[in-house]
Order: sequence, then C-alpha cells, then structure tokens
Amino acid sequence: MDATSATPQPPIVGGIPSARPSGIAPTSRPSNVTSTGTCSGSEPPSGSAVDGEWDEHTDAAFKQVCRMLGLAPERSVRTFRLIAGAAEALTDAERALAGSDGAGFERELRERFAAERASRTPLSDPERTRAYIAALQRDLNRHLERRGRERLLAIDGEWDPETARARSARSAARWSSRPSAACGRSG
Repeated sequence: MDATSATPQPPIVGGIPSARPSGIAPTSRPSNVTSTGTCSGSEPPSGSAVDGEWDEHTDAAFKQVCRMLGLAPERSVRTFRLIAGAAEALTDAERALAGSDGAGFERELRERFAAERASRTPLSDPERTRAYIAALQRDLNRHLERRGRERLLAIDGEWDPETARARSARSAARWSSRPSAACGRSG
C-alpha cells in the first residue's frame, strides 16, 4: 500500500473537499466555517450559544452561514445537510454565489469578529464562576419548568442552597432513569 492510499481523504462537502472536523455545530459557530468548509479558528459574536434553542442569535448565525455558502436561508433538510457537510451537492448557482457574495461576506465577518475579540476583556475568576453558575441556574430552571414546578431559581450566579438542591435533584433524576439504576446496579 502506498502512502497516498493510507492517508484519509477529507469528506466532500458540496463537491468541495472539507477540512472541517465533524463535531462543529455550524449554525452556532458561523465564523468557524468558511465558504469552502474549512475551520478558521475565529469566534462568533457574543450571544451565540450551543444550547439547543433556535433564537435570534441562532437565526442570525444560520443566515450568515447560508450566505457564505451561497444558499437560500431555508430551514430545510437539504440546507442543514449542506451546512453539516453531509452528502449533498451545491448547485452551480449556489457555488457561484458562494464564490462571489459569500467570499466577500466571509471576509467582512472575519474582520467584524476580530474587532469584537480585540475589544473584549477576559472575565476574572470570580466573574467566570458567576457566569457558569448563572448558566447552570438557567438550565436547571428549564428542567424545573418541564417538570411543572412554578418556583424557579434566581438566575444570579450565586451558589446557594436552592441551587445546590436543584442540581442534586436533577442529578438524582438523571441517574435513576438509567437502566442500570433500575436494575439495582451502580452505573
């Protein structure tokens, strides 16, 4: 076997070889994916979160990715497959739009994201801790709402007994719903 056949080939995305790793959430991280499907290392604007919610930030990111790829921003299986790098092919018109408008728009986004990154100040350790706790409180509240609980946690970034109790209850509920827990085995 020669060296070229042993080297894994990149997946083909819309007829273009892609160097993008498979674990990227493309609509939540629009600037990481260039119009050729490669990873850029730049970050999206603040507000984008990989949280499973389709909100205004996700919608804006989706439209940005579609524009860079030359796609109409239609929430369809074909569009999502093209963004994710599945075995779909861009049409000639989409490929042409990606090469003209999409390429210019990609440069514009990179410049905007670089300027935003340069203007940010990193969080201090206490600020970062409060942000993590606030995000946990938000997620716990979503869980509590789904369970029909009316009294929710304050999203204040403070670790208090109620936050600890809600987290412990959530962890216990998660573990008790696993098959190994139901059979009496530790899991």
